Amino acid sequence: MRTHLVKLFTEDDRAVAPIIGFILLFGILTIAFAGYQAEQVPQQNAETEFQHYQDVQNDLIVVRNAISRAGQQNQSQFESVRLGTNYRERILALNPPDPTGTLRTSDSYPVRIEQGEIGEEERTPIAASPIPTRFLTYQNGYNELEVAPIQYDNSVLYLSDPDGDEAVVFEEQNLVRDNGDVVLTTLQNQFDRSATGRVTVELYPTTSAPTTLPDGTLTIRIPTKLSEDYWTDALDETSLDEGNYRVLDATEAYPLASDVRGLELQVAADDLVFNTVGISSAPEGSNNPTTGTRNLPPSNFDVTIDSTNSPVTSGESVTVDATIENTGEQSTTQTIELDIEGQSNPVATQDVTLASDESTMVTLNWQTDNNDHNQSPYTATVRSDDDSDTTEIVVQNPGQGNGGRGRG
Repeated sequence: MRTHLVKLFTEDDRAVAPIIGFILLFGILTIAFAGYQAEQVPQQNAETEFQHYQDVQNDLIVVRNAISRAGQQNQSQFESVRLGTNYRERILALNPPDPTGTLRTSDSYPVRIEQGEIGEEERTPIAASPIPTRFLTYQNGYNELEVAPIQYDNSVLYLSDPDGDEAVVFEEQNLVRDNGDVVLTTLQNQFDRSATGRVTVELYPTTSAPTTLPDGTLTIRIPTKLSEDYWTDALDETSLDEGNYRVLDATEAYPLASDVRGLELQVAADDLVFNTVGISSAPEGSNNPTTGTRNLPPSNFDVTIDSTNSPVTSGESVTVDATIENTGEQSTTQTIELDIEGQSNPVATQDVTLASDESTMVTLNWQTDNNDHNQSPYTATVRSDDDSDTTEIVVQNPGQGNGGRGRG
């Protein structure tokens, strides 16, 4: 009997196939999950990091413009930067820690103002000189992407290469204006923040400037990490004469800092505007020189209509894209309006704040009625306080169809 039972159980293979199938299926799922964890998760996290990198570029452009506004308008500015990001939530797969980002100022370096020309061997230091200034650096903490820091350097916002020079320039210099005027804004105080979320960057200008610069020719030495090639190309586009600027290497300009060069500018005292902005708090002291009697020219918002979606059908929305550029010397805010001939105007508005030499694109919309094709075509006007541009808008009877997007 016992022999019969042993033989019965040892020869019974009815459960073998399901068990083998389960083991094979489990193995396939394990391999698939391992592949997802090793390939798909890093790829998806890299996409999240890339999107954040684009967003933080825009945030830093806003901060760069706010530094200029704080100095030129003598008004405090408060902007936020999302330093890090959060990966998507997962049920089974694992993410690395959410990446943080760091925004910090550099050590302080002196801006020196001396009376005399660049070529003179002996120049007379100005009493208020030197004035400290700092660079601002954003460093990401991504797990997947390898991206160099973003630097703010004398109004220039750029991506640095491994040597510290500029690889990609996001925002060009507005230190020297096209007419040769120099508008220098120094950044003071220590700032160091790390986070995955947003932090507020508070910018405070000085409110008094007891020291008046003397008349005549001045030479300013400004610390910079940008290359000589960058400043040569950038300043060649201004009216500043070639002999009125030069870039000194680090050993000559700032011997204690191997990566900091010296940009020297020769400028008339009446063509120099000097601003000081403190990050997180107002700058200590009041050693902020001014030229005394000189005032900046007002802002001037030029308007250029770039494109429209004309023609449209009655009942559809008309879209007008326009570029607004501040060709004046002061930062300000204006309301941009869209007027349509024969309508209750303005049909659309948008507030725009621009620093000197800054531009932006606005999109304004007009919602047509079902019978607006009866008065077509219309003249559309985009206007600022200083300028305007017009184009023709065609509104068609439903059923006519429409063409492509155009200037109008």
